[in-house]
Amino acid sequence: MYALLMVKNEADVVLKTLKSVASHVDKIFVYDTGSTDNTVEICQNFAPHVEVKKGVWVNFAVSRNEALDWVESEVPTNSWIVLLDAADEFRVPASYKISSILPTVSQLNYRPVLDGLFVRQIWKNTVVDRQIESNELKVIRSGVGWRWKHPVHEMLWKEDSKCEMSSFQIPRSIDRVGQIDQTRVVGFGRSESRTRVES
Repeated sequence: MYALLMVKNEADVVLKTLKSVASHVDKIFVYDTGSTDNTVEICQNFAPHVEVKKGVWVNFAVSRNEALDWVESEVPTNSWIVLLDAADEFRVPASYKISSILPTVSQLNYRPVLDGLFVRQIWKNTVVDRQIESNELKVIRSGVGWRWKHPVHEMLWKEDSKCEMSSFQIPRSIDRVGQIDQTRVVGFGRSESRTRVES
């Protein structure tokens, strides 16, 4: 399993993200779209767990597709890719292995039955004490035709995709309506042991 982050000027948060996911994936791919701070240097210093590529910012769909194309050219077809944002923290219980519940590459080569996993995303507004839940495609299978569409409010698309809702959860906190806090948390775990969102 691999992780993909697209970043720009994330020096204040990216190291925490890298540390949180490194032990759960074989490699982290970081696609930088023009950072002017030391984001790239921080990521490069996290070697050998991280590979960095410098790209350019066009719009969300174009740049995310360039990042995805790069990763898919580097990993075996049917590998699992976890899509994270640079401010996400990947929280998994120490004894829990995400890869154990996903079909392996050899299993998918034999009988491809799943293209991606939708993850329950929890948006917690700490101002009005309200929680909103939505489903987001966060784990995808490589080499099967996933593409990002729309320059803003981008979404993943694949013709005839076969996806399932997983038991994973991604809690994130919102400081005020419409403003995502930079200390949001990505928590992957069984639905019965929910990750707590700090307010």
